[in-house]
Amino acid sequence: MGQTTQNYDIITRLAVGNGAIVYRAVEKGTMRQVALKLLTQDGDVDHRLDLDALFTDVPWLRSIEGTHVCRLLDAHSDDDGHVLVYEYAPGISGAELPREKPLDAAQALDVAAQLISALRSGERQRCPHGDLKPSNIVFVDFPGGRPYVFVLDWGLASYRQTMPDDSLLYLAPEMLAGDPPSHHSDLFSAGAVLFYLYTGKLLVAGTDRQQLLAAWQAVRPGMLAELRPDLSEKFVAWVCGLLALDPAQRPASAVEAGSTLAALGPPPPMVPPEVIRPRPAPKPVPAPVPPPPVPPVHRPSAFISPAQASGIHISAAMDPGAVPAPVPRIPPAVQKPSSLPTISIYVALIIVVIGGLWWALTRPSEKSAQEQIAPAPREPVRTPPPSVPLPPAPVKPAPNVAAPIVLGESGPLIASETFKYQAGQNIKGKAGGRGWDGVWQGLVGKIVAPSLSYLNHPATDGSLFIAEVQQPLELKRHIGPLTSFITNPAKGGHWYMGLLLQHSNSTPEPGGAIMINPLDMADVNNLIRIVVEDKDGTQHINLNADEQGISVPQDGKPLFLILRIDLKNPKGINYDIKGTLWVNPDLASAKPDQTGQKLVVELKNQFIPRQLGLLVRKKPGKTVTFIDEVRYARHMADMVFKPVAEEEEAGP
Repeated sequence: MGQTTQNYDIITRLAVGNGAIVYRAVEKGTMRQVALKLLTQDGDVDHRLDLDALFTDVPWLRSIEGTHVCRLLDAHSDDDGHVLVYEYAPGISGAELPREKPLDAAQALDVAAQLISALRSGERQRCPHGDLKPSNIVFVDFPGGRPYVFVLDWGLASYRQTMPDDSLLYLAPEMLAGDPPSHHSDLFSAGAVLFYLYTGKLLVAGTDRQQLLAAWQAVRPGMLAELRPDLSEKFVAWVCGLLALDPAQRPASAVEAGSTLAALGPPPPMVPPEVIRPRPAPKPVPAPVPPPPVPPVHRPSAFISPAQASGIHISAAMDPGAVPAPVPRIPPAVQKPSSLPTISIYVALIIVVIGGLWWALTRPSEKSAQEQIAPAPREPVRTPPPSVPLPPAPVKPAPNVAAPIVLGESGPLIASETFKYQAGQNIKGKAGGRGWDGVWQGLVGKIVAPSLSYLNHPATDGSLFIAEVQQPLELKRHIGPLTSFITNPAKGGHWYMGLLLQHSNSTPEPGGAIMINPLDMADVNNLIRIVVEDKDGTQHINLNADEQGISVPQDGKPLFLILRIDLKNPKGINYDIKGTLWVNPDLASAKPDQTGQKLVVELKNQFIPRQLGLLVRKKPGKTVTFIDEVRYARHMADMVFKPVAEEEEAGP
């Protein structure tokens, strides 16, 4: 590394990757620390750079700068390869941040504002980043505990034909489909990066573009509120807006995203720390240089100028080129000058001075006249190189969001699922039911002929059959907003969930328990969870890991489960929660809540999401499960599972 070692003292190696080795060095001329990126394009490199195009555009890449943008300082070719010289920031990689230094709510807002500031810098200079990911962000400890965001490798993605595998996890769907980097794709990547920084979790997984495209269709960004209940509702909504799959539904620009975020009150902008971007030393003010002495003009001692002869003393200021010789004094008795010539000269001088001032004030300035005629020169507009495509920003249309169907507006039910599908059909992705806010997600088994009934609650259209499984199984479905369940979330309220379920094991081998979560809160401690498992010929029901639970004989009859959820004492978006689970109550009784067996769980000051759902998980094992008639309603009386035809006849 001949040229490199001439200009830099290499201190240590920072990282080795598939395509580059990064060193920390000191620039000899300035003694500032820098990062040297030695590009290794030999061997098995699956994301090569177009070096010819990159080095052609180095002057343009060096001009890209911003408060949170790592600047390219230099680029050259050396004996060992091509070297890119960047600003150096001592800190922690974003890939390690959630584990090493988790961000609190205030820091989360601060980091988001800084990341959007970096995107604004890229927009202003017409250069998208194209490869935003946690490992391309360094966090520097700033005085006062503020993390300082420093984004690396700005613009390099435009010179790659393929992307590294870890980059694919944060690419926008349009880039996964083959589109070039854009400022809209940067906003999406920023949302995915922020989600990881706040939770330490990935929204999608995989290395195949088509697989990841499909995975993004099933992602629910709103789970950020469940994983980080300390983040404000508006801030979570802002992050979710960045993750809109349709670019037209994201903010129109980083400027717009930053304006919206500014309303949430992030800390004021930061100045890059001295350790990253040293302040230039102030230029010394030169001492004033005294004017050179004026050489004296020697004249004969007998010389007297006409003015002196008239009695006027000409100063050096009036005639800087002449210093008069001493005037020989004439005795007063001999010298009798007239006062008339002296007065006349004074008057003439006054007239000349006044006239000169009038002429100077009234004469038009040549410079101002030229400025009026010639337009001000324009600074040249920087245009990006051909290798960095810049599609025009799409016009953001008004959002078109379909309102969820709420059965409660025309009847007692919030949502109902009778599994009215064709027998033998796999209902993965199918809508079905009524009142739900989304389709089923996950592997969900097959539909079989109606098989369940309990007392006066016969099965209707069909049953969901889940056979024994080798791997954990999960299926879920969105129900709708919290306002579908309680009319005023600020005051709290209650609702019911009911279902028919049969869970049995054909062998003595344990396992295969099924868990039902009526709040879709799997990622936040499973606040309310019903677990049913086969134990020694009985169906054992447990609510939130209750030590005792309830056991029902395995007599071939299904379980009739009704759960009441109460939300009390609202504190913002947190509530005190009470869950009451009845096992096989008698709804024909005048007081069904006093029949059957009951489990109760109470939780204090817990977060409840604004979008609710149903989550069902099954552990590996030999058990088989039948589920029928899942429904949500506001009253226990609405848990009577009547045939669909009877419901329709009784409708409004």
